[in-house]
Order: sequence, then C-alpha cells, then structure tokens
Amino acid sequence: MKKIPVVLVALLASLSILLAGCSGTPKPPVKTTLSLDKLVQTGQTVDQVYALMSPALKNVSKLYQARSVQQNAAGAWELAVKQGGYKTGETDAYQVLIFQPAKAGDSAFLIFFKSNSEFNKAWFSADSAASIDRTLQGF
Repeated sequence: MKKIPVVLVALLASLSILLAGCSGTPKPPVKTTLSLDKLVQTGQTVDQVYALMSPALKNVSKLYQARSVQQNAAGAWELAVKQGGYKTGETDAYQVLIFQPAKAGDSAFLIFFKSNSEFNKAWFSADSAASIDRTLQGF
C-alpha cells in the first residue's frame, strides 16, 4: 500500500517539472506579442525591443512619436502629438510601438518609451488601439 503514494508523488513531481519547463521565459526572436510581453523590461531601448522580435512580428508593428504619454489617475492613457503628425525621421520625447492584433477581436499590444527608454506596456482592445493609432498619426 505504501508504494502507491510514493509513485503518485513521483508522478506529480515529474509533471510539475515538465509544466515549469513549458512556461518559462521565451527565447528571442519571438513570433508573438504574448511572448514579447514576457521579455520587454523597463529601461530597454527601442532597438533592444526590436532585437527581441522575429521579422514577422516587426512587420505588424508601427513606431510613432509623441509629445507626451501618460496614464492618468483613473488608468486611462493620455497622448499628445504634433498637429498633423511627424515626418519620417522626425523625433519627439516619447515613442509608442503598436502591434496590430493578429485577428479581429484580439487585443493590441503597445509599448511606451520616454527618450528611447521603455517605461510601460499595456494591452488594449482593437477599437482603443485603432483610436490611439489615429491620434498618433496626427488626426
């Protein structure tokens, strides 16, 4: 009778180790925004974040400039941009990296930078991300 609990404990321990190995930190370059979210850390530069991404993931992202980006006390994000948007090569104090949802109804992932240093990241509904995208384009 004592062998059954020992065998069960051994099986559970093996299963736990296996599951822990599956949920570890992804290895770059990553192909999904979910994996990228796990890798992005405060203080990383735009180039460092791009280095974590596969070419396919880079292709579904857009980097925008902004005058200001902040989260208010209620949790909403407030962004300000130059009227009419920015010309290619023009920079400002903030950058926002937007990843379009993989399919309709999915959430969009955004990474916020201040002076080229990551300070926050967040997930938005597709509609909210589209509104932010329009704002960042200067419309």
